[in-house]
Amino acid sequence: MFGCFLRNLLTHDSYIIQVRRLRKKHRNKLETLLSIFDQSNASKESKHFLDVLESSFPDEFKVIIRRLHKASASKELCEDMEMEDEILEELATQERLIAYERAEKEKAEAEKRKAEEGKRKAEEGKEKVEAEKERVEAEKVRLEKLLKQAGIEF
Repeated sequence: MFGCFLRNLLTHDSYIIQVRRLRKKHRNKLETLLSIFDQSNASKESKHFLDVLESSFPDEFKVIIRRLHKASASKELCEDMEMEDEILEELATQERLIAYERAEKEKAEAEKRKAEEGKRKAEEGKEKVEAEKERVEAEKVRLEKLLKQAGIEF
């Protein structure tokens, strides 16, 4: 009973809006609102900002656009975004380094396995040579006995 209650608390409906897929001609107010965040309007100076023309939107959305413009003018917000970029870049660098080290480790392990396999095959070959040598030596002794029995000196 409690598990069901807890599961209901932890789940909720979510919607993913793919702003890039919205049509240029907006069918309703929601699409018009979401078009404010259209990434094709990204500023040339900074990837963090959008060049949104207030005049392109109905009056009811101008309050939102002005609020976003005000936030983008905040020096503190800009510094925070730059810091986030630095942190994200550092994390990306760490991920690349970890991936490189993992690949190098896997490569070294593969080379080690290959070397061990080569060593094992060499030992098997050595054992075969020694077994063949013993067989030849035993055959030589057997033939010498036969020659002695036949009275042939060599």
